[in-house]
Amino acid sequence: MAGNYNAKNQRDYEASLSETAKIRRRNLKSFSAAKSFIRLHANKDQLHDIINLAKEVLKEKNES
Repeated sequence: MAGNYNAKNQRDYEASLSETAKIRRRNLKSFSAAKSFIRLHANKDQLHDIINLAKEVLKEKNES
């Protein structure tokens, strides 16, 4: 079937990507992992830390 995972095809696909596309793909994977951590594993204190960090970063980005 065409929809089955094939490691060689995956490696070939990733090797064919431009450097910009590789960076974007890596960033999306990292973001997805962070969202999963927040949803599945973060405790209340960690969630408060994440919220405060996000507010600080947003403020910095809005100022620049």
